[in-house]
Amino acid sequence: MNTRTVTALFSAASLVALAAGATACKEAAAKTQGVGDNLRAFVIKNCEDGKRYCQVCAYGGRPTLMTIADLDDDGVEKDLQEMEKLLAANKDKGLTAFALFGHMKTGKFVAVSDDDAATKKLAEMKKRLGLSFPLTIVPSQLTEKEQKSYMPFDAQYAVGKSRTLFAAASDNEVFYADVMTGDAKQYEKLAAKLKEKL
Repeated sequence: MNTRTVTALFSAASLVALAAGATACKEAAAKTQGVGDNLRAFVIKNCEDGKRYCQVCAYGGRPTLMTIADLDDDGVEKDLQEMEKLLAANKDKGLTAFALFGHMKTGKFVAVSDDDAATKKLAEMKKRLGLSFPLTIVPSQLTEKEQKSYMPFDAQYAVGKSRTLFAAASDNEVFYADVMTGDAKQYEKLAAKLKEKL
């Protein structure tokens, strides 16, 4: 075996090793799931006017409360009412809020199957509860343009329980995250965190 052959074999082996190493080191993109993560852009459909846009982008540069819930979970109404109180208490600090609805199936958030029925239900809920902030869904189908501009919600967030609430600062970094249960102590803790961070 001559020198040229040995060199070629060595180079080929090195390339294979590098490729194997690269594959082993490759990690899935991080998802928002708790404190220290960021709220990430995704497409929503507003229950009032049917407009499709990124709510996170619309609130860019402002602190935000975001709750994620199952459309059939009536317990979330308590969270929405508490969020409304927190908005009023922090109006001078620019606090914003929105709620995202879908379904929780086997520990994962999935989009609703009937956009129209879901937005109709949410519009009624918003009016009945007297809420000032948007109630939204992830559209069941994204347009080609939306697919090019935004990652799907489930590729951006690791949320598997209804009534998951995130509070993020103006830079979108989450400083509070919890699955709400209706316990007054949770809302008191959230209020204290908002006072500390805003």
